[in-house]
Amino acid sequence: MWAEIVKRTGGAAGKDSDVKQLKEYIFQCYGKAIADPSTTKGVFATNDGYKGFKCPMKEVEGGWVPDFNNRYFSEDFPDSFAIYKGLADLVDLPTPTIDRCFLWAQPYMEKEYITGEAGKAKLDGKDAMSTKAPQAFGYTTLEMFLG
Repeated sequence: MWAEIVKRTGGAAGKDSDVKQLKEYIFQCYGKAIADPSTTKGVFATNDGYKGFKCPMKEVEGGWVPDFNNRYFSEDFPDSFAIYKGLADLVDLPTPTIDRCFLWAQPYMEKEYITGEAGKAKLDGKDAMSTKAPQAFGYTTLEMFLG
């Protein structure tokens, strides 16, 4: 996404190296706490900083289900994940994985942030304006956002 923004602005927004890839960023944050920094999976799977981290669950009759009222859903989706979706929408970059995550979670959260199908969805659902995405602040183009 950042590479596309840099390309579309001819470098006016910054350089490719200004935003690190996820693997490098996580390694920068956790360093020696990571036993295997060779892959993205490794920086997550072998990171001592993530030991004990589990998906928030709640008990229901017959077992356990994700707790969609937990902050990992109720805050992270609108306050951070939606920002990435919004930026991608500003540069018309398909986000099939992000879309699948939203499309899976939002019915359980009783929210509608995106509409459409994975890879073609847009951040234009009835709850999109309650996010921290650029669109919620009136930005509808990359030029306007960078303005």
